Amino acid sequence: MPEIKRQTAYKCTINQILTGEYVQKTGWDPNYIELGQLQISRVNIIAAVVSKEDNTIFVDDSTGKISIMLFNETADATKINVGDVIIIIGKPREYNKQRYIVSEILRKIENKKWIEYRQKELSLQKHTPIQKNEEPTKESNIPDVHEEEQTNNYAYQLIALIKKLDAGSGADITDVIGQSKISGAEKYITTLLNEGEIFEIRSGKLKVLE
Repeated sequence: MPEIKRQTAYKCTINQILTGEYVQKTGWDPNYIELGQLQISRVNIIAAVVSKEDNTIFVDDSTGKISIMLFNETADATKINVGDVIIIIGKPREYNKQRYIVSEILRKIENKKWIEYRQKELSLQKHTPIQKNEEPTKESNIPDVHEEEQTNNYAYQLIALIKKLDAGSGADITDVIGQSKISGAEKYITTLLNEGEIFEIRSGKLKVLE
């Protein structure tokens, strides 16, 4: 079985999800939305909840509306109400010409200024060319449970440290890396940024999403 890499969750608008070309792959390759030179198989969006059903919520980010499919393992899904602003990380899918997102992470945003920040972020965003995937080695086919647990522990430590160092205008990334004493801290910070757990509010300044 080939290695299944966790794809980057790209920050984008609902309109981009709805209008990009949907490409369905076979085998282990993930389906994706083609947006310029990007192949987006996971998305990271911020939007307001406009309606809610048993296993589905509908969100609007001012560029469009889309449905979010919920599952039992989706954290805090029952706490989401109409009118809430939420961050959604998940996989875009298409069925009968209808686009939707299968949620992986769903979280309510208390500070609604984050949606303004995201809009500014998207307006300045410049997509980089897609890089070819490297061939996986046989040793990497089997997930390392210990390594995954260690990664989660480092993530929690970094989030706690960012909160501690943030006096209001964000935590300096060099201070976070230096004080964390975690080998390869930059890699874990990049993962947290891709997952939407933290944001770089300006160059070199990190903030935890709350």
